[in-house]
Amino acid sequence: MQIEYQTAIYSASNFHSSKTNKDYHKIGLILDGTAGEFFVGDKVWNEIVKSHFFNALNITMVPQVCVVTLELKFTDKGPRVDVVGLREQEPAGKGK
Repeated sequence: MQIEYQTAIYSASNFHSSKTNKDYHKIGLILDGTAGEFFVGDKVWNEIVKSHFFNALNITMVPQVCVVTLELKFTDKGPRVDVVGLREQEPAGKGK
């Protein structure tokens, strides 16, 4: 199940794991007043890096409002939430 949610991104970073020899991407989001960090794949990361809110975040270091698409998966180990998209928020008064 996928849901879209208004959020604010407050951090975005990369790191390299010597153990796995892979690059990983992590973003920080504020959802319902709670801060959380999520790992994202290369596809989502590439979308984020091209966005205006990413540039604004890096310049101002102020959380930027955007819309996140979350995918909820229910497994035998419990629920899992993945970020599958992050986009600019539509200006007020503009509908799809």
